Amino acid sequence: MKHPAQRLLGGHAFGTLTKEEERELQRAALEDQEVFDALMDDEPLREVLADPAVRRELLGVLERPTLLDRLRSFLHQPATLGHLSVATAVMFVSFVCWQLVAPQPLRSIQAGAPAAASAGGGPADLRAALFTLPLRTGIPVRLEGQAPAFRLTVSAPARALVVEKKPNGSFEQLFPAPGGGSVVNPRAGISFTASGGAGVHRIRILLCPPDVEPLSLDPRSLAALAARLTIIEQTYEVAA
Repeated sequence: MKHPAQRLLGGHAFGTLTKEEERELQRAALEDQEVFDALMDDEPLREVLADPAVRRELLGVLERPTLLDRLRSFLHQPATLGHLSVATAVMFVSFVCWQLVAPQPLRSIQAGAPAAASAGGGPADLRAALFTLPLRTGIPVRLEGQAPAFRLTVSAPARALVVEKKPNGSFEQLFPAPGGGSVVNPRAGISFTASGGAGVHRIRILLCPPDVEPLSLDPRSLAALAARLTIIEQTYEVAA
């Protein structure tokens, strides 16, 4: 028997659910594996439809009359030899134009992805910029454990960057490890270990949609994408 919350999956993909319906769907995903799998399958479509540019382009394509619609409208007029000649010419010209200029596909959600970091900015700039942004939860996430060991799980596919700001003001990347990937599997999650040292430590976790690679962001693009990101923080103190 299907879970009652599965009726909300379509609204989740198109972003039409209320906050209460979103919470109901998230609770159902944690309780029912089938709902959880369906929610993950719909996540890429939801991310695409959340892009205003993509939505406008999609609506433009759907509202644009097709060649078949124009021909059908034309053929409903009283037929004359002149009409048939014009119809033949229109079909020929349309075919040639279609061959020369193929229809462009809808832009993927990569369209809003930032360019690679400029030569003037390095990883340290990105890490510092991460601590200037407000906290925000878009992708449901759970952080468990106590310093220095933590475990993070998500309810949808994502990419992550975990940075620690030490008491002396320096930054350390806790995840991903050098040369490692940033992908976070919803079923497996990730584990990371913070550093030691007396003082107050701040850990910021940046979660991005699957199409955004956090290690490729620079401070400017990080701020531009803030609405699509999840940023959470964990603070702990080590006694002297």
